[in-house]
Amino acid sequence: MDNVLPPQVNQIIPKVKTGWLSHDQSMISKTQAGSHDQPVDFRAYAVNLVFKEFKDNWPRKFLSIWKTPEEMTASKKQWMKSFQTTGWLTPELFQIGLTEVKREQWPPDNPAEFLKYCHVQPRSVGAPEPLVAFRKALMNCHAQNDMPRWGHKCVYWAAVRTGLSELCVKGEALREQFYDNYAHALDEHQALGPMPVAMLPKQRELPTVEERTLAAEWLHSIKGAL
Repeated sequence: MDNVLPPQVNQIIPKVKTGWLSHDQSMISKTQAGSHDQPVDFRAYAVNLVFKEFKDNWPRKFLSIWKTPEEMTASKKQWMKSFQTTGWLTPELFQIGLTEVKREQWPPDNPAEFLKYCHVQPRSVGAPEPLVAFRKALMNCHAQNDMPRWGHKCVYWAAVRTGLSELCVKGEALREQFYDNYAHALDEHQALGPMPVAMLPKQRELPTVEERTLAAEWLHSIKGAL
């Protein structure tokens, strides 16, 4: 037997339809155990649902990863523990993960890999891809005189959370850390404050009448000497 979740959860999993994750973030639904209604954490649904989706979308590959019921049971326990200890995982982000992972040719065999998909995608909020964002952050952290142009507030806040001075010194060594901060900045994009607005170039001041007169006299004296 490969189920590791409470029986009442397993009874509801088959009834789940698209969009079920749009409910409250902490509790998705209520299940009835005996005569009492007991709220169930959405993570309990998530484990069974992710395995069901994997099996439906990659039937052969699924069986090549989880060959026996015992392997699946052990794996579900691992996934359950990982989901429960991932504080930032919300129903909405989990739904994004289920959608994004279907673009791949092979299902992830561990929760850490799956969780990488559970973030707001840059294209959905008009932000650059992670590598482009990282290069922009590296370029801007070296800006000395002018206020840098970040292009998107998620790039700015990811750089700030990584550390602008640290980025200047360590550069490529902080790529993965920046990627992680960028992913969470995208998740929180609606709550982020605005990025600094780049300063406009200073207008060149025209010389005064006195300055023009002195320049003309200096030029005349130079010509006379020649």
